[in-house]
Amino acid sequence: MRKWYNVELNKRKAELFVEQLEKAEFSVDFAYEVSGIGELRHFELYLTENEVETCNIILDFVNCIC
Repeated sequence: MRKWYNVELNKRKAELFVEQLEKAEFSVDFAYEVSGIGELRHFELYLTENEVETCNIILDFVNCIC
């Protein structure tokens, strides 16, 4: 079952997050929306439990780099 999750990142982390999301292998129904103001980007992600785990790994990676 899919649920909506959200995360807010600064502009640099958001750019890296999007790069990694595009490289990851998600199922066909995977979706995300981004909005932002100033230096913050708000992500709404429609994920399964497995995809949540993948996104958490990506976020850990992004946070280590930035």
